[in-house]
Amino acid sequence: MNCLKVSDPDSQNRIRSWSSSHVDSVGDSNHSRQSMDSNDTWRRIRLQQIFFKAVIDNDLEIAVRCLHHGADVAEEYQPYSQTVLHQSAQKGFLRMTELLLRAGANPNTLDEKSFLPLHYACQEGHFHTVRCLLFFGSMVSIENE
Repeated sequence: MNCLKVSDPDSQNRIRSWSSSHVDSVGDSNHSRQSMDSNDTWRRIRLQQIFFKAVIDNDLEIAVRCLHHGADVAEEYQPYSQTVLHQSAQKGFLRMTELLLRAGANPNTLDEKSFLPLHYACQEGHFHTVRCLLFFGSMVSIENE
């Protein structure tokens, strides 16, 4: 399924590289169910890695493709149990933040430090991102450390 019209040659190369390097076929019918489950787990983990990198690089096209392939916006990443929304808000990526929220990211998810994405956006002075998070229901009454 091609969800994006990509005209930029660099984006086309990134997507082509992503598609050929990171998406394997399911395998032939001789694989056991356990092997297929293992392949599915590997694909899910790899998809989440690509998705995380797309978010921190503010690459909307790759992030959208990952979401269409089932990337999970609620996945927590170490070392602080942050979601991609925490990362996007902290960096002030307004369009990425909106994409993640529209894809179902919870604006009220706390990380290990009891920080919301809103706290990071405020701390870094990303006021447009703050407004976006508030529009999507971020709680102003939750205090951090």
